Amino acid sequence: MQSVADELEVKAGAARKASRTLANLTSDIKDRALRSIADGLLADQSEILDANARDIATGNDKGLAESF
Repeated sequence: MQSVADELEVKAGAARKASRTLANLTSDIKDRALRSIADGLLADQSEILDANARDIATGNDKGLAESF
């Protein structure tokens, strides 16, 4: 099992690699990608908000600060 630090290192490496790839894409491709992401978020908005509400309730139940 990976430690949190190991997992973060792997994800940071993947993000660096992706940023180099994205830097070489045309504005049109990046715009289409962002629109696609936005469409997906809007399509799943209800599910996302429900999951967020569950996370907030769980945090409240565990006594986490509201700002967290």
